[in-house]
Amino acid sequence: MAWKGQIKTRAIVVRGIDYSESDRIITVLSEDAGRMTLLARRARKPGNPFSAVSQFLCYSEFILNQGRDFPVIHAADVLESFSGISLDMGRFMCASHCAELALEIVRENQPCENTLRLLLNALYLLSRGLREPEFIARVFEIRCMSEAGYEPVLNECAACGREVCSEPYIFLAGKGGLACKECAGICKEGIPLSSGAVKAIYHASRARLESVFSFRMSAGVSGELKRLGSVYLPRHLGKEFVLFSGNEG
Repeated sequence: MAWKGQIKTRAIVVRGIDYSESDRIITVLSEDAGRMTLLARRARKPGNPFSAVSQFLCYSEFILNQGRDFPVIHAADVLESFSGISLDMGRFMCASHCAELALEIVRENQPCENTLRLLLNALYLLSRGLREPEFIARVFEIRCMSEAGYEPVLNECAACGREVCSEPYIFLAGKGGLACKECAGICKEGIPLSSGAVKAIYHASRARLESVFSFRMSAGVSGELKRLGSVYLPRHLGKEFVLFSGNEG
């Protein structure tokens, strides 16, 4: 990304590595510039003002200068640190999973306002313990895939366009949606889903962002969506993910 002078942007840190003796290189998701790699000079020095803003999952407003290799942080103010996430291993693992998935679907120079809002909403709920981490993970996976252009096809057969069969529903991961009775019968890779799971997918993929987490999900439905995600995500994103489970940690 090239510009003249300085730019201001709001972004969240989703990855960071130490660089030289005192600097850090961070990867952020910016609402108007997508994925960015920034240089935080002297961020590893005790008391340096860039130490806080370069921490994982810190959401800040940055003023950036153009650098030789990366944009350089000129000034920054923390907007939200989501400090409650670090108090619980389950919350932290879920947050890390969500950040990894968001990082995977956002590209450089690609505004990502919706994906960033989704991630911020998830982190807010996690940091304050308002919803269970496994619920957050399952909803986030479905909606993140929808934001990436892989919204599940639910109102017709994803393979042939005919009417979808009744419960048990069959989801074709490669086609990205539900199958009719005929296509379900000839496909060996279909994933069975209950009506409750289909309703959860519908809400997660189509609800307004501010209400995407505003529903309930049973443990059984959560398990179904985890099985679905273990196939659906790598099939379309080309990467294996270790899906968060509330039984881990």
